Amino acid sequence: MDVRCDYIASGLAVAGLGIKLDRVKSRIQVITHQDAGGWLSGREPGSAPMGRLTVDKSININKFGVLMDIKGDSDLQFFIYDADTGSNLLTSSIIESVDVGLGYYFTDRLNFRFIPNTVYSVGAVSSNGAWYAVDMVANSISGFNFLTGNQNIRKESGSYILNTGTACCDVMTAFQVGRPRKVPEPHTFALLGLGLAGIAALRRTKTATEES
Repeated sequence: MDVRCDYIASGLAVAGLGIKLDRVKSRIQVITHQDAGGWLSGREPGSAPMGRLTVDKSININKFGVLMDIKGDSDLQFFIYDADTGSNLLTSSIIESVDVGLGYYFTDRLNFRFIPNTVYSVGAVSSNGAWYAVDMVANSISGFNFLTGNQNIRKESGSYILNTGTACCDVMTAFQVGRPRKVPEPHTFALLGLGLAGIAALRRTKTATEES
């Protein structure tokens, strides 16, 4: 009887662990703000509109993307700048991207924190040029404040330079926020094995008892 109770406790521990991991996974959220009334702005290779934004509180992102239609399979590079000073805050690795038409193209996983009282400029450049989704509507979603008055980035003498002057539009971007999924430690897998073994043994014991 005591052995069976131990097996049941192990099984319940595994079930509780599964619930905990599911809750961690559910903290990840993708924030988008495209507007149905927008249009596409065409840019040549090495040039792109940059969307400006602020945040109401510190927000960590794991990825971000830009809504665009690249002109054939392209190398993409993503950037975050201080919109006021023009200082580069993040430059992604070059990402080989397949042209799938108009859609969100994302960075690889990264770790960046937006903080209040800073205006950011974010975007992506395509090696073959692209059409970028823009509109003239400022909006606020989940602590992000997406602004009109886009900026522009251009490659000059081998380096990308942000033009800190502003134009008309809001560039459609998306941000994956929240904590990434936790990877169980080795002792977690040991607990999982113990629990499953315990449940299996309990079933065998129960079957043997019923047959006897």
